[in-house]
Amino acid sequence: MKKNLIKFLITVSILLTTFNANILAQSKISGEKLEKLLIENHIIIFNVDVRRDGFELNFNTDKTYKSTSDLSYSYTYNYPSSGTWEIVGFGKSNLLLKDIHIEPIQLFFGEDGNIYDLKRKLYSYRLENKKERINIQAKVAEEKRIAEELRLKKIEEEKRQLAIKREQERIKAEQERNKAEEIKRNEEKRKLELEEYVKKQKEEEIKRQKEEQLYNNILFLIGIAIVIATVFYINKFHKDKVKNLYKNIKNLYKNIFPNKESLNKNIKSTLAIGGLNNKPLRALNLKDFNIGKSTLFRMTKHNSFKIKFKKNIFKEDFLNFLNKNSVIFNEFFTKDSKEFDINFKRSFRYEWEQNYKYAEKITNLINQKFSSLVNFTNDEIFHYKEWLSEELQNNGKITFLNKVIMWTVIPITGFILWSNIYYKFISDERFLTADDYIICQNFGDPYGRLRKSKDPFDHDTYKFRYNNCIKEKIAIRKPYRY
Repeated sequence: MKKNLIKFLITVSILLTTFNANILAQSKISGEKLEKLLIENHIIIFNVDVRRDGFELNFNTDKTYKSTSDLSYSYTYNYPSSGTWEIVGFGKSNLLLKDIHIEPIQLFFGEDGNIYDLKRKLYSYRLENKKERINIQAKVAEEKRIAEELRLKKIEEEKRQLAIKREQERIKAEQERNKAEEIKRNEEKRKLELEEYVKKQKEEEIKRQKEEQLYNNILFLIGIAIVIATVFYINKFHKDKVKNLYKNIKNLYKNIFPNKESLNKNIKSTLAIGGLNNKPLRALNLKDFNIGKSTLFRMTKHNSFKIKFKKNIFKEDFLNFLNKNSVIFNEFFTKDSKEFDINFKRSFRYEWEQNYKYAEKITNLINQKFSSLVNFTNDEIFHYKEWLSEELQNNGKITFLNKVIMWTVIPITGFILWSNIYYKFISDERFLTADDYIICQNFGDPYGRLRKSKDPFDHDTYKFRYNNCIKEKIAIRKPYRY
């Protein structure tokens, strides 16, 4: 019974082995195809073990091979390391590996991408052509070489640009340094020239003041001598004539101004000339003006009138005619060659009647020469009378414009006159000359930068220097002028 059971098990084992061999034989790579696969490709082994990555097998034509597997794993897990190879077996499908570290092992490659031994699947594989890898590696190497050359060229170009930039910066720095030195030399030269000029001006001013003082003293002595001689001469030889002259002047003054009321009346008459009192010298109305159909002119202001010609008149001919006939006018305007506006010189607002008669005289004179003045129509004369009547209502009175002049222009003019009197006769600056102000301006701002600056500190610096210079000039010149 036991013998039969053992025979049965051996038979089953043989059948199973034969079945597995037949199945595997169907997918084996063998013969020249296997040899070509081994020699022409790098064999990448993967799905080896969960504890490690795959490795690579390289088979050479000299029947040697080499693996990239770790030697420690080769000893422990029987992974191939290096040795010789040979294709053996029926149909040249088995690969015999004689490794230097492990016992010989027979493998075969399946079409399904797996590697088997005689009993089981060991691991999976994929192929990578050796020539393609070489080409890829050569291409990568060439790209790296080109990239390296470009990198080196870029580095060289950057170095060259940096050298050019540094050279430019050096040249610029040298130019700025030379410019700063030139400015400094010019400043020192200008400072020395200014000091020399100031020193020379002081010496010339002192010399001039001494000469002027001597000249004034001589004139003063001559004047005193003349006065003394004149008084002595008159007192000695013409004493009676002087007494008679004094009496005549006294009597003349009494005749002109016999009392205080007469003096006040003359003062009021004088003020009336300027048009400052509320009443004119004489009340005017339209009856004082000869306005009719033959009027050749029209007053447009108290000191101007307008005329019209029937034909064109050259402006130069008209101007020459006025000058030859001594016509006193300030200026005249023209819109065209037929209409002219003429202004009188130095005419007051209350002089309507006098200016009207003067305009009438001029127009008659012009009409005799040119015989072409246009008479005004009745409508124009009517509007002219209406306008003139309105203008005569305020003739000679203090109008709003006169008040503005009295309260603004006159005080401002008085202030200006007082300022001139103050600076010429009272202020200490009357001792200075125009050159002193120029010297102090140059001293306060030698290079013309402080006054142009937008910084208030620069303006304060200029004012401080300028005022100190003015004080020093006054202190120097004041003793010589007293």
